[in-house]
Amino acid sequence: MNLSDTQRQILLTLSDGDCSCSPEDVYKLINYDPQSGKLFWKYRDLSYFRDGITSAIQSQKAWNNRYSGRNAFTALKSNGYHHGSIFGKTYTAHRVAWALSHGAWPQHGIDHINGVRTDNRLNNLRDVPPSINAKNCALPKNNKSGQVGVCWNVAGRFWRVRIGYKHVGNFHSLTDAIAARKNAERINGYHEKHGKSHAMRCGRVRQDHPGTGILGSLFTITPEGEAAIGGDA
Repeated sequence: MNLSDTQRQILLTLSDGDCSCSPEDVYKLINYDPQSGKLFWKYRDLSYFRDGITSAIQSQKAWNNRYSGRNAFTALKSNGYHHGSIFGKTYTAHRVAWALSHGAWPQHGIDHINGVRTDNRLNNLRDVPPSINAKNCALPKNNKSGQVGVCWNVAGRFWRVRIGYKHVGNFHSLTDAIAARKNAERINGYHEKHGKSHAMRCGRVRQDHPGTGILGSLFTITPEGEAAIGGDA
């Protein structure tokens, strides 16, 4: 690969990890719209190109015609995140967005607050350690009670409530069980969106009050019926 002096200078700073290229270098190459969360390739001047099979001027013109002003970092990884590359090194879109907005790479991991991994609007991103990120997770698809940490105990015929590895209590009322879990979340610093479905986290549907709506239709039945459809959160 033939490198220009500018490309070579950037690559000399590279090391393992996401923070190899400086935010200053990224700023020269990419624009970020914090309202939409989208990234765009900037126009590149002649210093990024050198003569090869084609002249530097021809390469510059071809690159800018194809990429300048176009969406950048649109490839989708198997884990659901957008990513792209800068001179052959891969970066995730949300970390690039953070670096462009704050002038530094995130110190920890980026939490997508609404749970949508492709939503890179600035107000949907926060730099938090894994222990905090784990307190803002969506409702698992296999959850039966409608609330994380609340499950039906068939043998005891009660709702068991836990948070992490801690036992909160046992309740005969689902509404009381959910209230106890929510209170435990507040005490332990969980995000207000934790345990909500993806649709609720994105604001596409309203959340039903405990004991009404979806939850009410599922559990306002006999204890035998509750035992049949209840399960671990």
